[in-house]
Amino acid sequence: MFTSQNRAEIFDLQAKRMVVLAFAATVLSTALLSIAAGLVVLFWLLSGRFEATWQRVKSEPVVWMALGLWVMNLVGLTYTPAPSGEAIEGAGKYAKLLLLPLVLFLMDDVRWVWRALYAFLGALTLAVFASYLEGYGITPDWTAKGDATAFAGHITLSLFEALGAFMVFTLARFEPQRRALWIVLGLFFLSHLFVLNTGRTGQVLVLALIVLFTFQLWRWRGVLIGGMVAVVLIAGAWFGSTQFQQRVLAGAQDLQQFQQGEARTSLGARLDYTLNSLKIIRDKPLTGHGTGSMGVVYPAYVSVQGSLTDNPHNEYMMVGMQWGVFAILLLVGMFIAMGRVSGQLTPEAGAMMWGVLVAYALGSVSNSLLLDHREGMMFAMLVGLLLAWRPEALAGKPSPESGSR
Repeated sequence: MFTSQNRAEIFDLQAKRMVVLAFAATVLSTALLSIAAGLVVLFWLLSGRFEATWQRVKSEPVVWMALGLWVMNLVGLTYTPAPSGEAIEGAGKYAKLLLLPLVLFLMDDVRWVWRALYAFLGALTLAVFASYLEGYGITPDWTAKGDATAFAGHITLSLFEALGAFMVFTLARFEPQRRALWIVLGLFFLSHLFVLNTGRTGQVLVLALIVLFTFQLWRWRGVLIGGMVAVVLIAGAWFGSTQFQQRVLAGAQDLQQFQQGEARTSLGARLDYTLNSLKIIRDKPLTGHGTGSMGVVYPAYVSVQGSLTDNPHNEYMMVGMQWGVFAILLLVGMFIAMGRVSGQLTPEAGAMMWGVLVAYALGSVSNSLLLDHREGMMFAMLVGLLLAWRPEALAGKPSPESGSR
């Protein structure tokens, strides 16, 4: 016969396992990710540890900022012009923010922190290896998109490769006994990102992360060093990868065509979406137009040269258009809170938190990263994991150096 304490422990354990599975699934499978995330919530509910969860997360500003966006998302349902089905679907896309406090609460032992981290890095290694096999014609096209990426689209995988490289290079700083392994793994991620992957998002972000990494090592002197490394990396990719050359030239051509009035190109469309979104926000700056409303509102603002969309590919514009300028301030405030809390974490977690901050703050200029399923899931779970990885929260727990992973 189960006591309430035994029940809580059993379901809490299962929830932790599902968090680890979700970290791997974020890279490998959208369907598996949805199942794992749903089971995290279910097992947490069955554990009944509501008071303990509240006590753990109530003093975290990042959590409150994320929940604030979720509340605005719900309030936006009351005045949106979108059909109820579209509005509810739009609201559901931001439900992933609720995973942030759950992961923060559940990752209360350093062993689970490392297991989740290894699940992500292991899955990413598998995805990059499979992508190499696909890119060189050894295996079939995994995604049927012809972009030499397995298990995920080129934009998604490029973001994960940039983040993964930054994380393993950070681990190399703090784990000298495994430094060679982490450096090789980071170079493995970067090699695919610049040689075969066509995702410009990750390629741009990793340059910023290189500068951040060298700044963390050598402060302002490191910015110059990081800039030089970034230039060398770009030059190497330019001369060593036809794919990289083609993407750079295509981007330059897109910008030139946009200046000439043609907005129906990859970069041109993104710029057009942003400019039109600014007009949409200007018309209702305080409340926005409501949750899931872009598909209904946007056609009135599209130009003859432009194209229709329900996603501006810019997270700042996405939240501002739906819920007003305050939502943009809340999103920026969440990023600022992530930076402020980094000093309270363990050194490696604090460094990684800055990597996540830079990647998502910059990446959200050209992509709706919180709206997008896998990217948004990764943000919520990774921020929750890093918030949990702090000395006082893990006091008395086995350390990584003691072989507890």
